[in-house]
Amino acid sequence: MAFKPVGIDENSLFPDRVETRLSTTIDGKVATGVLPKLNKTDAAATYAPIGLLPSVPAYGVTPANLSKFRAKLSATRVGIGPMKVLCVGDSTTLGFGGGGSYQWAFPARLKALLNTYLAPTVDGLSIPPNVANDTRWATGAGWALSGSVGWGGVSSYLAATSATGNLTYTPGVNVDSFDVYFFTSANNGTFGASINGGAVTNTSTAAASGVSKMTITATASAANVLTITPPTGGSVYILGVDAYLSTAKNIRVGNAGVSGSTSTGWVNGGGFSPMNAIKSYAPDLTILMLGINDATAPLSTASHTLYIEQIIDAAKVSGDVLVLSVVPSSDSRAAQEALYRDADKASAVAKGAGFIDIYARFNTHAAASALGFMSDAAHPNNLGYGDIAGAVFSTLSAV
Repeated sequence: MAFKPVGIDENSLFPDRVETRLSTTIDGKVATGVLPKLNKTDAAATYAPIGLLPSVPAYGVTPANLSKFRAKLSATRVGIGPMKVLCVGDSTTLGFGGGGSYQWAFPARLKALLNTYLAPTVDGLSIPPNVANDTRWATGAGWALSGSVGWGGVSSYLAATSATGNLTYTPGVNVDSFDVYFFTSANNGTFGASINGGAVTNTSTAAASGVSKMTITATASAANVLTITPPTGGSVYILGVDAYLSTAKNIRVGNAGVSGSTSTGWVNGGGFSPMNAIKSYAPDLTILMLGINDATAPLSTASHTLYIEQIIDAAKVSGDVLVLSVVPSSDSRAAQEALYRDADKASAVAKGAGFIDIYARFNTHAAASALGFMSDAAHPNNLGYGDIAGAVFSTLSAV
């Protein structure tokens, strides 16, 4: 896919008023569009972190493969929405190396671009972070990361009946609804949920092994805080919270990045499998990026392919899928990552999903480092994450 802006004053980069015309070729078909006019200040603030819409190598990005995304986007634009987007991956999705906050991760940067140019967009699902980059969560005595079940096979908050503290989630934006996702199992317990210390709603998680959710509401406020009390009758596993304003028909972008996770971890677990969590959340679009930890062992290309295709299948139960290849590492992983890239491209196209070749876009680790995009041997920095977000946004805008 070639994606280029035309009509730009190359001497000043951004004249006082600039109309950015976009021309892109996807699978041999040409599409054009125009972004809103921006002044110098706005344009620099918008484009500087992500580059000026460079070339995006993409495959299988067709109207048919992203039909559910297109339908939901149209509904959101006319106030029928909302649309749920879920970014699934490892530390590169989580945003490791981006500056210590989830807001520097590519899902958050994508949210900002979608909000500016396509439709109103806010944060979506938030999962228990296995790297301390999301201060919206606070764990009281007895609450901790499971480390054995959850997103990526590790990320859920676990509390036993011995817990004495609360688990809280503070979105910090105007919301009136909290969807709380949790694992169910025959011997699990009951947790209580309240907003701002109000009435407690008790929810049993004792059921057949799987994933479920409960919803609690309150008057809309930017000060609303969700509190989950210690369980009774057995342990409880909290998978995440989606906080939103029920009257706002917008796009919600969730980050389900789990540092250290592998494709194996995303498919194992039986009823506690992360794939069941994806199905329960039911995203309209899943953006999948896995491979740097698979390449460490390394996991065979055949096994990686098998697991990636299972995740694609799980995500396609509710929506469309966009697969991203990983950024190239600086060490021996790079060769294996290139094999995964080729396999992921073939899997995406065969499964009716889109594919963006981030590996090719970054070219090599050395080339990406020369652009100032890398923070270490495997992870981008905030500029690199902005570039990934720009690639995804450019691709979605062209469908």
